[in-house]
Amino acid sequence: MALEQPSPDPLARAVAAARAEEPPATWPALAQNIRSKVRTVVGPSDPVLVRDASGATVLDADGSRTWVSTRVLLTLAREALTTATHAAESVRFDLGGDDGDDVVAVEVAVAVAYGSDIATVAADVRRAAGDLLDEQVGGSASGARPVHVEVVDVVEGDPRVV
Repeated sequence: MALEQPSPDPLARAVAAARAEEPPATWPALAQNIRSKVRTVVGPSDPVLVRDASGATVLDADGSRTWVSTRVLLTLAREALTTATHAAESVRFDLGGDDGDDVVAVEVAVAVAYGSDIATVAADVRRAAGDLLDEQVGGSASGARPVHVEVVDVVEGDPRVV
């Protein structure tokens, strides 16, 4: 009878050893503790109420309201606000309104490619941010949403890869 050769990969050996053992009785509590700590690593997110173009709350047939997470808006904003001439370094949504569930302003920090017209970049960022919010969460109950653009870096070449 030939002996089985151990795997040269230490991770594969550790996985095999862990699977061969019965989990300890305290594993469910330990797993829950680990999950709760991992959840705290992810940045906080706030709900934003979806409204129609006039700023009124949108209700479905059952009278339910729809919410969008600022984490979702942040991901979409980073994509929408990044081009070959500029890249969003950071995006912050200021929430306000009666219940604090309305985006009342946006702050965007961008890196700009050397030679780009900064005024044009700022106008493009403002328009793209406004379009994104109009598309995702509708109009604002508190009126116009200012988009503040700050140029934080000027780079040679493509700002997306710096």
